[in-house]
Amino acid sequence: MGKAVYFTALFPYTVLIILFARAVTLPGYIDGITFYITPQWDKLLTARVWGDAAMQIFFSLGPCWGGLITLASYNKFNNNCLRDAIFICVANCFTSFFSGFVIFGIVGFMAHSMGVPVADVAAQGAGLAFVAYPEAVARLPLSPLWSILFFVMLLTLGLGSQFTIVQCVITCIVDFFDIRRHYKKACTMVCVVGCGIGLIMCTRHGMYILQLLDNYSGTYSALMIGCIEVILIFTFLDYSPTEYGEYKYPVWADVLGWLISFSCVLAVPIRACWLMAGKSGPIWARVQQLCRPDAEWGPNRRRTDDSALNYIDSKTPLANDEEQNEIDRESPYLTRVSEEWEDEEDDGLQMKAPSSAKI
Repeated sequence: MGKAVYFTALFPYTVLIILFARAVTLPGYIDGITFYITPQWDKLLTARVWGDAAMQIFFSLGPCWGGLITLASYNKFNNNCLRDAIFICVANCFTSFFSGFVIFGIVGFMAHSMGVPVADVAAQGAGLAFVAYPEAVARLPLSPLWSILFFVMLLTLGLGSQFTIVQCVITCIVDFFDIRRHYKKACTMVCVVGCGIGLIMCTRHGMYILQLLDNYSGTYSALMIGCIEVILIFTFLDYSPTEYGEYKYPVWADVLGWLISFSCVLAVPIRACWLMAGKSGPIWARVQQLCRPDAEWGPNRRRTDDSALNYIDSKTPLANDEEQNEIDRESPYLTRVSEEWEDEEDDGLQMKAPSSAKI
């Protein structure tokens, strides 16, 4: 895989440079580049833009996916990881920025030839790379050459990404099940299963499935995992034992403090496990049973135990809003009066009890 990566990593840069040199010779390219580099400051006030930017950088750099850690595990022990991390971030940002010039140069040419604004051509989402851009390339002289270069570049970019993802999955399976002797079989199995699942994208509705997976599988999940990892890592990196002035607390005091901190949180799962252990049946049935409102809960009791509501004739007209509000205002008073009557009756029974005993 190492030798193949040299080709999949360097060939796209060659094609990008060739396409950029061709794009700047086309009429209307400047309109596309101007549209690309013109900022829309009002968009910065929307949370959607920041969320998409964060998810895109997570997707392009690959943190929280395991691929970078998997590839880094094959480095030498004394490898300069900080240098590699800085280089990857800078190269990724430069490549993304330069690719924008290549894409929008061709998009500007297509908008010029069609006589429409650049925004109409650029607002096609994923169809920009698979529909609009190939259509623009087809309008160029020697269109088969540019089409071959463009689609081979997409193929190499996809293969380069798949190398990292597949290698991460294979490494996890081989290390977890300790099947290093059967590495080729594991690699074949992962590739065959992945190819079979990917065939769904080649169907008539594949683009809809792709958009669904693109919006949920590799976006918010990676963002949440990354935020949790950052919080946990920096919590332990910056952790220092408790001090008060020049006095440093002993280890047992810190352990006691951590127990106090976790005791506030552990009460919830402990109580949940205790309630589930007291129920019978499958786990999912217990969870459903515990998630239902208790029978003594007020609204639940009104729905289930109120016989008057259970026997309402469907033809009987319900009260209007004014009557319902009046009933709601009077209901606390009637409830309080009924409770007082019940208390008086209980007191009367208690007073009469001795006389009946004498008889």
